[in-house]
Parts: sequence; structure tokens; C-alpha cells
Amino acid sequence: KTAHRNLPYNRNQLKLVLEHLQKHHPELYLCSIMMYGCFLRPHMEIRLLKRSSFDESFSKIILGGKDNKSRRMRTVHMPNYVREELLRCKVDSLNEGVNIFSKVVTPYNECYFNTAWSRIKDELLKQGIISKDHTLYSFRHTAAVNMYTKTKDPYKIQQAFGHSSLNVTLTYLRNLGMVSNASIDDLPEL
Repeated sequence: KTAHRNLPYNRNQLKLVLEHLQKHHPELYLCSIMMYGCFLRPHMEIRLLKRSSFDESFSKIILGGKDNKSRRMRTVHMPNYVREELLRCKVDSLNEGVNIFSKVVTPYNECYFNTAWSRIKDELLKQGIISKDHTLYSFRHTAAVNMYTKTKDPYKIQQAFGHSSLNVTLTYLRNLGMVSNASIDDLPEL
């Protein structure tokens, strides 16, 4: 059974919501495709990104320990659609310490993306693009569902999402209805 909060998008919903965000709120669109394609969290990891967070080729994001939830260094690969959007937004021309959203050193406040989402959500609901159970985090949950469906490998999801343990990943997937209630302790021993 799929959890009701942060409901993942189906393929058509994902396409429609991203098209709407791209047209009506480009910063929220960039945040959303980074949540989906790079598995990042919006409030800490994405909101705090600076020009210096990217490698020279814009193929990876490098997060320091203070820049992500796990408090460990983390390198995240970027799909081409994220890279192309970052280059279209001219993030590569910013100075090293400049935030990619605010375009100054100081990032937007912690509630920026939640507020932006709440302002656009009613329109998405009226158009039938999303349901009331879709949230900003639905992009990240959709990515987990799609990656698990593609790989069937919870370890890859643990690594990609920066989870502290495989048990956290299994709980995450279980809450999305992707794996049974078996836990890491249930695995066979030799």
C-alpha cells in the first residue's frame, strides 16, 4: 500500500506538473528536477547550492558535510536535463560563493520552496494535474519509486539518496509501497 502523504507521481502527472512549473515558476521547476534527478532535499541541500557546489563540467554536485542531512561528504551525479537547465539559467557564470537561486551570497529562507509550492499547488489541483496528497517531496518519492522499479536494488537507492543505512532505505521504500515489511534483520544469515 502506498503512503498517502507525498504520493509519488505517475508518468503523466510528472510530465504535466513539470511543464506547469517550468512555465510558471522556473526556480521551483529547477528545484523539482533536482529533487527528481539528483535525489536532493529541497530545504537544505538544494536551497543552499552555490556555484562552487558543482564540478567544472557541471556533471556532478559536491556537497560538504554541512551542506546535507547526512553530514558526510556527498557527490551526486546530474542527469543531462538538470545540467542543461543549470546552464540555461547561467549558473556556470556565477561567482563561486553565490547561491544559484538568490544570485547573491545569502540563500533564500528555509521556507522558500514550501511557500512557492503552496502558492502554485491550488492551481495544479484545479487543473487536475495533482491530487491533494502530492507535495513538493513527491518528486523525490517518485524518483525512488522509478529507480527501485528500474534497478530492484535498495543499496543503489541508499547510496543515491544519501541514506545513513540500508534500513533507512528499506523503511523509505516500504512507506512508498515498494518492498514488503521485511527488514534488514530478516535477511538470511550464514
